[in-house]
Amino acid sequence: MHSKVLLAALATVPLVAAHGKVAVVCGDMGGNTTALGITGGDVPDRGPNKVTETDTTTFNGKNIKSNGLGKTTGQGKNTATMVKAAMAQSGATLPQVAPGGTMAGVFHIVTTDGAGPVRVMIDETATGQFAAGKEAQVLQQVPGNRGNIAQTNNSANQKAANKGARALMERALTSMGLIQKRAGNVDTDNPFLIKIPADTKCTGAVDGMTNVCMAKIANENNAGPFGGVVMFQIAEGATATKQAPEGCGMMGGAAAAPAAAAAKKAQRSFEA
Repeated sequence: MHSKVLLAALATVPLVAAHGKVAVVCGDMGGNTTALGITGGDVPDRGPNKVTETDTTTFNGKNIKSNGLGKTTGQGKNTATMVKAAMAQSGATLPQVAPGGTMAGVFHIVTTDGAGPVRVMIDETATGQFAAGKEAQVLQQVPGNRGNIAQTNNSANQKAANKGARALMERALTSMGLIQKRAGNVDTDNPFLIKIPADTKCTGAVDGMTNVCMAKIANENNAGPFGGVVMFQIAEGATATKQAPEGCGMMGGAAAAPAAAAAKKAQRSFEA
């Protein structure tokens, strides 16, 4: 009898719950895109993890130099041809980066183990062969500690989720070691900035486009890792005279300060 109850409880509880994704990136010379697999407004920022995680890319292992484009629960393995869908959402021009220039972006942290810091690998062939790629420097990091971050005050839906019989069952199963602890909702947009190595030569060809590189952006959480793969192009002959706009302009002005303050507070709380 007890075993039947336990099996029924396990069937109603998600075994993996984490979420952090690359929402947008843009180049210092213009252009922008989303990560492969991102489905935009179809996926809500808040709600049950099974609903908010469908376009979150996970990678096999924490080694940033591992090959492959990752996968999502909504569409399975990511492929290079998904760049069509990415460009349909963001526009006809991939991020354009001057040699030695920068690429900015927004990393959306949905749950507490989908945070930073992140690392970035460049594949100049745009085939997903990151083991043979080069690592880019992250000038502005996504907040977090080993992929984790504390909940912020805007996580009202998580507070509500902590009540009720289902939540009690989850805590009981977690204490017995039968499931992983459910990640709490965070729901913040966090700007990051990447410096592309000056000697980067994009040689990839994807969907009729040439001069294409891939960038793998991922955290190092044991439950993931989480992040995304984006495509960009080097603007040959251009000079890196300015940085890509913070958060691709999505977090500028009044919106930037509250988001940045909330992220810093959450990171301090986690590290304390």
